[in-house]
Amino acid sequence: MKKYGFLYNKIPVSLMLMIVLAGVSGCGKEHKKITPKPKTVIVKEEEPAEESKQQAMEEVQQPEAEPQEEPKKEEPVKERKPVPTVEHSGEEYVKAKTLHVFEGVLSQLQASYSLPFIGDVEADTDNYNMRDNQFSIADVDGDGRLELIINYTAASTAGSFGIIYGYDDQKNELKQELVFSPSGYSFLSNGILIAPAAQNSSLRLDFWPYMAYRYDAGSDTYQVVAYVSSWQKDYAPESHTGEVFPDEFDKDGDGILYGITSGEADQNNDRAAAFNLDQADYDNWYATQIGSAEEYLPDYYSLDYESFKDFTPAYLSMIMSETAKAMPDLKEDIGLATMGEENFFDTVKKLISDNYKEVTLKEGPKLEDSWIGEYDGEEIFELVNLDAGYLSYKGKQVGELTVFGVYPGMDEEDAKKMLQNFGFYEEKTEEADREEKEQEDAQTVQNGTLFITGTGFDNRAVWLEIKDQTVIGIGLNPYCAFVS
Repeated sequence: MKKYGFLYNKIPVSLMLMIVLAGVSGCGKEHKKITPKPKTVIVKEEEPAEESKQQAMEEVQQPEAEPQEEPKKEEPVKERKPVPTVEHSGEEYVKAKTLHVFEGVLSQLQASYSLPFIGDVEADTDNYNMRDNQFSIADVDGDGRLELIINYTAASTAGSFGIIYGYDDQKNELKQELVFSPSGYSFLSNGILIAPAAQNSSLRLDFWPYMAYRYDAGSDTYQVVAYVSSWQKDYAPESHTGEVFPDEFDKDGDGILYGITSGEADQNNDRAAAFNLDQADYDNWYATQIGSAEEYLPDYYSLDYESFKDFTPAYLSMIMSETAKAMPDLKEDIGLATMGEENFFDTVKKLISDNYKEVTLKEGPKLEDSWIGEYDGEEIFELVNLDAGYLSYKGKQVGELTVFGVYPGMDEEDAKKMLQNFGFYEEKTEEADREEKEQEDAQTVQNGTLFITGTGFDNRAVWLEIKDQTVIGIGLNPYCAFVS
């Protein structure tokens, strides 16, 4: 129809005029009405002008335009809401946090045979077992805060020791208060600690030398009061260095003298010049320095995981439940879902597969028992069942899914503040420091930061990958600083 319509428009005007005139040629005279026979009009096509020919050829020869790809649907920009600061305080919180910190110390000792401030300890696993050591948690120095006391005795005499740790919740600071001999010591109610010397080098048969320490609140440590030894004349007529018993100091004539010196226990203190106090002098010194304070006997527990396994879970449960209540916008959180669950890998996999049907889980190509989660054509999740398990969440947020309130696309400072609310703090590692230095040298904008809830067993670690002050990737796994 289009072709013939085009030719109709080309009929000459003169021909049209002739047809019209023929129709009206008898007007003005009376005639019989004659019905004219229909005439056949032959319409001859006119050749189009040269320009029209060229235009028609171009229309025919012009190739079809390639189909345009539909532009990708842009992800809606998530409205940035201010992250509130959740304050954790109160007596129960301080106690839970203190026990959590002490679990880190006990975990370090059990997992790596080392301790804060003193480093490696003797590890004779052929002859001793870690559970044969003991620990206690009590306020032994009278400062109103709990202390951790460890008796490390599953070792040789030289490798045995006792140690007291304190924790200042205001400064978030672990402190070594004292290292001492672990056998037969006594805590007194006035802040005095009596600790028998590791070896008896005294000159008396029925007396064991001892160290006396007094707690100093200013330094939050124990300070040496004295080293006390004794000499019995009829047991040892001469000292270790050949001096004879100094009768001039034995005013009561019982043949017993005491030597009191400042400084740590040393057999060199058992020299003749140090023994210048008879019984009355010693009793007077003891009453002045030690007094009549009562002995305090804390409860002790075997140093194994079962004895302290509840410390960190109780603390994390408290702080995370408080934070979750203050964050009503949290809908579905992987981090919170894994707390208290024994199997991290299975918990995360089930949560994603049950609640996010739009995520396709398939086996990963790199590691055995690893899974890739695809969402909207992109690999968003990587889940690995290695060691305790690991989850990577990157690219963009799936629904309302978060990791301790953090999601891909979140502002860097908001993410860090959110993690702090949940009890995380930034942990600098040698590897992280090195990577950060390399990135600074290369003038890149991308880096990673490790956040942990603690160093001992049963903690969590979150790794944030940052670009342009925005979170582009999140890693989550169970964490202990002392195991791989």
